[in-house]
Amino acid sequence: MKKVFLGSYLLFAASSGMALDPRAVSVGIFEVTPTVTVSAASNDNLFRTYDNQFSSTSVITNPNLSAVAQSGANIYQFDANLEDGRYQDSPTDDYTDWSLSGSAQIEVTSRNSLSLGANYLSTQETRGTGFSEGLELAAEPAKYEITDYNLGYQFGSDGSRGILTLGVGFNDVAYSNVQDDVFSRDRETLSLESGLAIRISPSTNLLLQYQHTKVDYLKDSVELLGTQDSEENYVYLGANWTNNSSLAASVLVGFGNKDYVSELRNDQDIPSWQASIDWQPLSYSSFIFTASNYFSEAAGVGDSIESNSTSVDWSHQWSDRINSIIGIQRENSDYGGVNRKDEVDSPTAELSYAFRRWLDISLSFSRELRDSSISSLNYSQKVYMLNLRASL
Repeated sequence: MKKVFLGSYLLFAASSGMALDPRAVSVGIFEVTPTVTVSAASNDNLFRTYDNQFSSTSVITNPNLSAVAQSGANIYQFDANLEDGRYQDSPTDDYTDWSLSGSAQIEVTSRNSLSLGANYLSTQETRGTGFSEGLELAAEPAKYEITDYNLGYQFGSDGSRGILTLGVGFNDVAYSNVQDDVFSRDRETLSLESGLAIRISPSTNLLLQYQHTKVDYLKDSVELLGTQDSEENYVYLGANWTNNSSLAASVLVGFGNKDYVSELRNDQDIPSWQASIDWQPLSYSSFIFTASNYFSEAAGVGDSIESNSTSVDWSHQWSDRINSIIGIQRENSDYGGVNRKDEVDSPTAELSYAFRRWLDISLSFSRELRDSSISSLNYSQKVYMLNLRASL
């Protein structure tokens, strides 16, 4: 799903199937909730290679701290997250990723509200992905930082016949140890968005949305086709609706275009959509369906990527203590400027057990299976994990 600037990063995968019920500690005006997840993992193809697969076990430690304060209708939240991974058979790929984020929802008047957000992420690309995909294995993973700021304005309240939203966002991606100017991907992105929701019934809203994005690469590429700087525009028409508490859906359909500064690169026009359906036929069982089609920036080769993603997840609460999640995602990627198309299927499964209110354990399995028009980029990867999650 394309999120231009509203919302926050989903930085690290959390086990949504766990029934953990963390307790918060009052610190001044904030309710602070610490959690920690420790995982043991087995990966049969760490570098996502077609042949000569390299397997390794690892231990992943993921502490998280969330602080929330509420003053009247205003809500303030700060999050700190760290993920440390240690590979038994490949210490070069050990990592310590961390992130900080803050957000505020401020009600100026009953019909005027503001949202502010800032996010920072320090992370790295696993070798065999991004810059090193399909190439000789890099000496070390490519490290990079993402900084994101956003500001949103809303006119109208939940009971209004219409709600107008405006927003602006800034995103910066900076690599710290990749010196190859041919594939430089340091960039700044400025995003603008406007939307209108018109209530046509108690449960249905008509949606109109426009998004504009300007992408500026900080180091001009030395490729023959010149700079990858571009502008993107999306126009959507759609609706959202709810049916009591069992169904919530949102569908936006429209088109997008990507225009390059360099006349040597081919501008692109695509159909675009964003859809999500949350169906809960039973109080203890739910399905989530998502679908999207949009542009994303390429890492390594290609001008950009037309990314088409579809996923289905089923969550079921078998008892007060046992929960399962089964999902499947298919992502099709069409690379502009090169003759490459990928299809990646990613099935997942997780079974969790709540030992205590503050302690969960789960077993999970995930697989990635890529079928590419470039046969050397095909791969299969399976990951098994045992996860222990604890809170106060």
